[in-house]
Amino acid sequence: MVLCCVTHPTIFFHWKAAIESENPLHVKDFSRLLEILDGSSSAIVLVHGEFFGDIPLVSGMLQLRTHAPRSRIMLLSDIPSFEEGKPFLRLGIFGYANARLSAVHLQQALMLIKEGSIWLYPEFLLQMIQGFPQTSPSDSLTQHLTKREYEIATLVAQGRSNKEIAKISFITEHTVKVHLRTIFEKLGIHDRLSLALMFR
Repeated sequence: MVLCCVTHPTIFFHWKAAIESENPLHVKDFSRLLEILDGSSSAIVLVHGEFFGDIPLVSGMLQLRTHAPRSRIMLLSDIPSFEEGKPFLRLGIFGYANARLSAVHLQQALMLIKEGSIWLYPEFLLQMIQGFPQTSPSDSLTQHLTKREYEIATLVAQGRSNKEIAKISFITEHTVKVHLRTIFEKLGIHDRLSLALMFR
């Protein structure tokens, strides 16, 4: 079950159009959301940053996490920022992004969240990766990767974007994406953050 917790109709229609196949349920009221979650063992909950109204966002999200600990929550903000997002990751949310992110990215986010992974908007992810201390990956980890894959994984761990990696490596962005899919598959991971943690 996918719940879209948003009071703005235009944002809901944007989300619904992107995830029509999930048959999302529109929830406009916090008390109604809690009622729905009482009858659900788990759900994916998309929450707009203004959903809680007069309740401060952190308080509302904390109540939601406490009430439905097995639900997977994604916060969608009108103006996402690293500083806004950090406390919600500590609360255990599964995603953080712009409320008007593209349909492709919202679909990708839902796919990863269903698998138990975290999805973050790219700039947030890059800032987060750059904040980790640099270390060397183990030999057992790197022996599965080709020289080029290792180079790309290292650049991801430095917080480089696909565009930057393509320029540094003299390849196209499409080729970077192909290499990343192969790297993820070989290492049994789903996202850049997991890769960066392995290489830092």
